[in-house]
Amino acid sequence: MKNQPELRALKKNMFLNQIKVRNFRNIEAADLKLGTGYNVFLGANAQGKTNILESILFLATSTSHRTLREKYLIRHGQDVAYIQGEIDTRRGPVRLESGLSLEKKILKVQGRPLSRVGDLYGHLRVVLFAPEDLFLIKGSPRLRRKFLDLAIAQVQPDHVPLLQSYRKLLRQRQTILRQRADHPGLNAQLDAWEQQLAIPAAEIVSRRRSLVTKLTERTRHLAEQLSGGADCLELIYRSSVGDFDPAQGVPVFLERFRASRERDRQQKQTTVGPHRDELSFLLHGRDVAVFGSQGQVRTASLVLRLAEASLIETEAGEAPVLLIDDVIFEMDAGRRTRFFALLPKASQGLVTATQQQDVAPLIDAGHVFEVKMGTFTALDLDGRTPQGGTS
Repeated sequence: MKNQPELRALKKNMFLNQIKVRNFRNIEAADLKLGTGYNVFLGANAQGKTNILESILFLATSTSHRTLREKYLIRHGQDVAYIQGEIDTRRGPVRLESGLSLEKKILKVQGRPLSRVGDLYGHLRVVLFAPEDLFLIKGSPRLRRKFLDLAIAQVQPDHVPLLQSYRKLLRQRQTILRQRADHPGLNAQLDAWEQQLAIPAAEIVSRRRSLVTKLTERTRHLAEQLSGGADCLELIYRSSVGDFDPAQGVPVFLERFRASRERDRQQKQTTVGPHRDELSFLLHGRDVAVFGSQGQVRTASLVLRLAEASLIETEAGEAPVLLIDDVIFEMDAGRRTRFFALLPKASQGLVTATQQQDVAPLIDAGHVFEVKMGTFTALDLDGRTPQGGTS
């Protein structure tokens, strides 16, 4: 059990006190009181362990790591889902709510509906470690761009409306590109929209590059520590307009938009911009996605998330809540021990596992839950159910 000074230190950081979930995935109803340390969810596969972590991710970011279709988050046979979280922060307590129906979603902070998703960010900062992170390394470039943008948004909430502005302006340019080449005033229209589009484009790329630089400062050392000295991970951001001085970003984008017009008209899409950029991962100078073993890809994904957690803690001044979903069972004992040691000491964590012994170093008395068919039962360290322990 943590001593009282340590608990008081943790309470200065962000942590999720309670989570209430209704009709989310296979969870009909769950009301859980969480500890400030590590909260362990034990159970067989397909019982709902991942679903509770996904509900917290959705509460914090209004996104899912497993689907783009929010209707799939609603429990089968139901019309609505609801999540509520009570969070302690350095600024005081915060209550978040997310309501989902087949037609819409409602997000609330302190009982007040939000008009913009961007206003949700920063109230509950989370970092998710999940098996799906393998696709961050080997999957679509879109997933890597999304990773960068979500990480930025957690410390700079205005990044969400910035992205939305860019996408809206990009759609306007796409519409003009689809007009006939001899359409009157075509170039004048493109000039007008590109003047606006270049501003968020330059800012997005500048922020992403800054993030990648700060992450790489961390991944080099974290990869070496996690692998026992074998690996050194670097991140490379590749902009579709090449390198440029941030102060000259807008003129650079204007020039590239104009230079690519003929090609863009033929393809009927904008071929340069933040939506076409790429993030690469290098181990000893070689692309992990191409040359890395399965173990190296897994290590790279874990190191990336560890670096993200460290960066958020530094930039935001509060340790994020860690959501660790079944990523440790493939590790050998040595790597698992090193992984536990690298987790931010001040963070609250929610960890899923099939075997209690796999997460023994993380268990705090009274914060172990058995998960069966979407129901959660609080256990003591001996695996017994305390009186009134079912949620």
